[in-house]
Amino acid sequence: MVVLVLHGGPEHGTARCHRWLPQVVRCRLLARAVVRRWPTRRVGEVAVYLLQHAWTGWDGDGRDAIADARWAVRVLAQRHPHAPVAILGHSMGGRVGVRVAGAENVIGVVGLAPWLPATEPVEPLRDRRLSTIQGTRDHELPASTTATFLARATAFGVPVRRHEIRGGGHAMLFRMGRWSACAVTELVRLTPAEWGEKLSPG
Repeated sequence: MVVLVLHGGPEHGTARCHRWLPQVVRCRLLARAVVRRWPTRRVGEVAVYLLQHAWTGWDGDGRDAIADARWAVRVLAQRHPHAPVAILGHSMGGRVGVRVAGAENVIGVVGLAPWLPATEPVEPLRDRRLSTIQGTRDHELPASTTATFLARATAFGVPVRRHEIRGGGHAMLFRMGRWSACAVTELVRLTPAEWGEKLSPG
C-alpha cells in the first residue's frame, strides 16, 4: 500500500512553500510515525510519501494545490503500479485529498482536522472511503464545520467514519501519538485486505 501525506496551509497564502514551515514539518513527523506504527505483519508493507506543495495556501480555487496533488498521484501510479493509494491529509490537505480522490489508484482519504466546507464536491469520493479525525479543542475547524459535508457524502453513498481526539487542537501538537495511531488505524481500514474489495476505478 502507498500513503500520500498532504500538509495543510492557510486559506489565503501565495508564498513559496519550504520544508521548514510548521505545517510541512508536522506532516513529515506524521509520515515517519505512520511508517513506524504500520502493522506490516497484518496488512503488508507500506510506502509513505509527503508532498510539499509549491505554494503555501489554497488561494481562491485551490488549483495549484490540487494540481500538485494530482501530479503526485500520477507519479505514485508510475512508481508503484497497481498499488492502492490512500491519502492522509491535514487541514487543507484533507480538502485537496478529497478533490483528487477520484484518481484510479486512490482508494480513500483520511482527513486530520480536515477543511471540508459544506459546498465541497462529494463526487470525487464515488466508490471511495472517507475517515475524519478531529480534535475536541479545534477552534479553527471544529467538527461542526465538516458536519454538512459529511452528511452530503453519506447521502451520496460514501462510507464515512468519524473520530475524535479528546483535547486535540487543530495543529495536532497535543497528543501527537494519539493522532498518528488513529491515522494508522484508519489507513489500515482502507486497505483492500481489510475490507475484501478490489480497487474501483474512478
